[in-house]
Amino acid sequence: MSSVEPAVGRLLTEAERSSGTVRSLRSAFAIGAGNVLTAWHCVREVGGQEAQLWLRMQPDSPGGSPVDVPVSYREHCVELDAAVLTVDAQRGGEVLRDRLDAVALPLGVTVAAHDRVRVAGHPERNPAPSCVVSTGVVETPEFQSTARRLIRALVTSFAAVSPESPSGMSGGPLLRADANGNETVVGFVSAYAERQDKRGTHTALGGVVLCGRIADLNKLLPSVAEALRATPPPQVDPATSEEELTTEAMKSLQPKLGASGAIPTRWTPSAIEKSLEHVISSPSADPRVVDGLRIAKAAARAKAVFVALGGREVEIGRLQGIYRREVGAWPSGGTADALLVEAADATLYEQRNGGHSPLSALARFLVAIATDQGVSTAENRELLDWLAACGHQAGDAHRYQAAHTDGGWLVVDLGDEPGPAAPPYPAQIRWTMVTGNEVMSRSVEAGATREGLLRALRQVFKEIPPTYPLIVDLAVPCALLTERIEYWPVREVDGELEAIAEECQPRFRWSSRRRPGPLHGRVVDRIRNANWDHLPDPLPVDLLEDETRLSAWAKADGTGAWIIAGLPAASSVRPLRWLLRAGHGFVVWLPGSGRDEDSLAVRLAAERLPSAARRYQLPDELPTLDDPPIVIWDDPRGRGGFALPPPMAAESC
Repeated sequence: MSSVEPAVGRLLTEAERSSGTVRSLRSAFAIGAGNVLTAWHCVREVGGQEAQLWLRMQPDSPGGSPVDVPVSYREHCVELDAAVLTVDAQRGGEVLRDRLDAVALPLGVTVAAHDRVRVAGHPERNPAPSCVVSTGVVETPEFQSTARRLIRALVTSFAAVSPESPSGMSGGPLLRADANGNETVVGFVSAYAERQDKRGTHTALGGVVLCGRIADLNKLLPSVAEALRATPPPQVDPATSEEELTTEAMKSLQPKLGASGAIPTRWTPSAIEKSLEHVISSPSADPRVVDGLRIAKAAARAKAVFVALGGREVEIGRLQGIYRREVGAWPSGGTADALLVEAADATLYEQRNGGHSPLSALARFLVAIATDQGVSTAENRELLDWLAACGHQAGDAHRYQAAHTDGGWLVVDLGDEPGPAAPPYPAQIRWTMVTGNEVMSRSVEAGATREGLLRALRQVFKEIPPTYPLIVDLAVPCALLTERIEYWPVREVDGELEAIAEECQPRFRWSSRRRPGPLHGRVVDRIRNANWDHLPDPLPVDLLEDETRLSAWAKADGTGAWIIAGLPAASSVRPLRWLLRAGHGFVVWLPGSGRDEDSLAVRLAAERLPSAARRYQLPDELPTLDDPPIVIWDDPRGRGGFALPPPMAAESC
């Protein structure tokens, strides 16, 4: 029996437990501290937050009776289809808590394409008391589905000639073993593309299941974050556990190392240390070579911490943005290893020229990654040990992290496109606040007038919880884009009303894309293979004014990730709507008359950014223009590390 089986059970309602008749199978697994993790849709359909369920676990011994643990709702995340249940003491569950915790599965966040995995649960056609465990392989760890990323895995038994049905597996764990055989749960079964075989059985199309990512739950569900912190680091052989930098990442050190003959056999800390000792022992040691090897050694040591913090889960464009914020310049490298080398180089420069922070550039970079991944500097042993080895105080790291939290993201939905004779202003708006721990949402009446919308926006900023820093996205119909709402005085600061543009880095989204339907999917499809290296020329005015040609161009163009376009402010925004409808989600719209000059300034700003960082940082790096651009940045991934809230029905606005 594998160690996963005792931890995975069936979720039963009171009626199912009493009658013995189970209409719909649901899986869940123990994660420690009296908690179990499952899929939210499994809980939603049997009571949601009021659910009173039982986790039926396998017998303690062969032939014995199953053990039923009473569990009730603790927390959930609709967007990620995840729910945490906890032992229900009022129904006698406390006496079974130790049994549940004894079999809890450790959680992890590291998963990559082609990893071998196992998935466990209770499929509908298998009445056995123990769960079914199937093997598979990860096709992609970042499959984009609507507003969330999923692990897409091919499971062998689901793709067989007579396949096992995954129905009932929802909520079961997806496990990955590291090189030493240590297994952690990196995901949970959430969905599958369904097909029906000749016997009427529902099976997984192509044997593929989609699994929610533990890495994403870390920020949104405190109990999952707690379980991750409680997972002990894997026991590995120090002789084989060293992280190694890539040769490509060493290019920035080439001017220092040159043809010195001091190149290590491998770019690991121990190999670099040997080369450094050899060079230093020479009476004619070249100081530049010594510097280069010291930088490489610092970067190689930092890589182990970077991996432990979950740095491999962060997209390179976000890493480059974090580097820019913490080190003070855009990196030239395009890989994580290259960024570590450049940060180590910046650390050496600061040591010799005086730094402005008690933490080095490399330390600031790693602490910022920890913050991005929801890892506390006070609780991560790898980071604390590394900081101490570098001569840093843990208290400085704690204070630095506390002062550089992610804050929150406010998305304000201003309703749908108005009808032909209707006013452009909405009768109701809805705000959604996303922070590291929760998602809040409420509606505010707006009266379908300009004055009513102004009052409603002011009310929004009174209702949202105090958050700093705060970034804001306005999801608006095209009819309101030229109103320049980002400059309306709506946010009260020290008794005075300020515009959102003063401090909140506002961006626009197209509100029609916030509704269920194909519009959101078109952006996802278009951006999947788009080229962020491409620097677009502004669309010609004659093309924008010819709807037939523009519509054909908008549908056919599939290379550029973003576009520059615009017409004078008094012109119709209908061409913009055509572009948005065709799936162009990243648009810098120039409403002024000096478009040639302005578009050149926009291109130059983009050119200064690493191409992978443009998706995340370009709107914040645009120059100040006499006629400020309207930036529509409909990123399906969200913003600033926050996941995009799910689409809402039109009537909810």
